[in-house]
Amino acid sequence: MQLHTETIIGEVPNDHDSPPPRFAQGRVCAEPDCNTRLSIYNESDFCSLHMVGSAPRVRGRKIGWPGR
Repeated sequence: MQLHTETIIGEVPNDHDSPPPRFAQGRVCAEPDCNTRLSIYNESDFCSLHMVGSAPRVRGRKIGWPGR
């Protein structure tokens, strides 16, 4: 059995060369009476419980996000 000692050096192409955008620290969910502190990486004004969104239809039923 022969042991190879060569090293291959290269770069992995990706679009993650810059860090993710950050938002103000200490922000709180915009929903009235919700005091959830938002992550600096969350660009929304709402926490995950109050975020308005849409879910794909699965077998004819809409699931996931409550309507607003």
